Amino acid sequence: MPRPSISIRINALVNDQLKSLFRINLALGKEAVGVRAYTGALSSDKRKAARARNPHIWLTNPEMLHLSFLLWHANWEDLCATCALSSL
Repeated sequence: MPRPSISIRINALVNDQLKSLFRINLALGKEAVGVRAYTGALSSDKRKAARARNPHIWLTNPEMLHLSFLLWHANWEDLCATCALSSL
């Protein structure tokens, strides 16, 4: 199937990981770890709000990594200076 199919499955994985990490935070009784999704499925307002929260963990997909994080790297300078990339 073409690329959108792949993107949908990856976004589903992002959402699943987000739910799991939110459950861990709920079990701890607080937001011990800031977690945000950052995908093309989010509106620009929601992506802007996520950036403003400056979470500990960003869940994203290859498309957003390329189109947002790398293409607009100047906007992500603080994050990139301290970032460790992980692929699951």
